[in-house]
Amino acid sequence: MIASMVLELARKYESFAHAADIKENLESMYSENTRASRYAATKELVFLILREGASVHEHVLKKITLIEKMVNLDVVLPPELQVDLILLSLPSSYEQFIVKFNMNKLDPTLDEILNMLVSYEATIKKEKSVLLTAPSGKKSSFSKKRKSSVPSKLFVKGSSSGSKSVKVSKQVDDVCHHCGKPGHWRRNCKEYLDQKRSEKGMYSIE
Repeated sequence: MIASMVLELARKYESFAHAADIKENLESMYSENTRASRYAATKELVFLILREGASVHEHVLKKITLIEKMVNLDVVLPPELQVDLILLSLPSSYEQFIVKFNMNKLDPTLDEILNMLVSYEATIKKEKSVLLTAPSGKKSSFSKKRKSSVPSKLFVKGSSSGSKSVKVSKQVDDVCHHCGKPGHWRRNCKEYLDQKRSEKGMYSIE
């Protein structure tokens, strides 16, 4: 395969009179290919954005691969710029991480920033899980507390409404000592009162 490539190049440059002309042509071809490769790699690196909820591990690995590709194409990317390109591609859920990162003035390698972001992603997922389970637990606790606070012996057993108190049921069970009938006391007994009036010369008007 290499031999055939050499023969093809030989035929292509057999019309060139000087070696300098061949060298200039090769450099021009290499420069054009490199420029196109740099443009394609830069475009992919800049527009590669992490979607909310997607894996930050896979995303950062793709970013690192593109950064290394550009470095191999002789593109100068300082370490700080490499990290910034990764941070700028993160969604809003990572804003707190970025703020703390810049405040602490950290200077990590690409592998270190990858591990830091993976750890932060795990923290975000844990917090979301706690928020989703908390409301149902509070509601259940409140419901039990409210139910237990209702008095169990407030009303008369067997009554359809709560207007009759325990005191009323006690009165119903009492028996009049004068007439022997239940439901009232002697001081409220009609027969007893009539008898008292007749003894005093008073008559009850029906």
